[in-house]
Amino acid sequence: MAGLFIVFEGVDFSGKTTQLRLLAERLYREPGNFVHVTREPGGTPMAGEIRKTILAKRDEAVDPVTELLLYNAARRQHAHDIKESLDHGFIVLCDRFTQSTRAYQMAAGKCREEDIDYLEKMVVGGCKPDLTFYLKISLEECLARKARANGSELDRKDLEGDRYKQAVIDYYNSSSSMLTINGHQDPDIIAEQIYMTVRNAIRCQKLNDSL
Repeated sequence: MAGLFIVFEGVDFSGKTTQLRLLAERLYREPGNFVHVTREPGGTPMAGEIRKTILAKRDEAVDPVTELLLYNAARRQHAHDIKESLDHGFIVLCDRFTQSTRAYQMAAGKCREEDIDYLEKMVVGGCKPDLTFYLKISLEECLARKARANGSELDRKDLEGDRYKQAVIDYYNSSSSMLTINGHQDPDIIAEQIYMTVRNAIRCQKLNDSL
């Protein structure tokens, strides 16, 4: 089977990472599936080092364009790894991809859309998701989940203010290029909705391969 590229998007604490893990566990149990789980920024040793630089807590104000370039440097390295897995027939599950850049660096960070378009074309090329799931939650739910996290393992982006997070949510809500899932539901219900969609996509992929 040809590879399948699936991305999970959403504001911090939306549950996307949990849902990616649940889907991966289910796909792993099915014979014939080869699954590659990855994330952004990161996914390779070099991209992981860039991730540490981007997300480290610091007193220094980070220039938005500097941040944009760092994310894209990590993505360029990562995209090669994703493409290789897809070429070998893997189902690639990725925590964040290009929509995160548009939500965080454009809508919330005020980077120019034309700059993001240019970099995305250069960096990603033909490595584009087949499915993108957006876990939709309100700002109030985001903040409640953040409070329950009690400050543990929060990175620099987690600590951005409420207006920043609302701008991220507003962008995601306005995008028509993702499959929106109500993130307020029970996690098991969400997981079933996602799995059924992915199962249908796999069936279509196998059908296309057989033609």
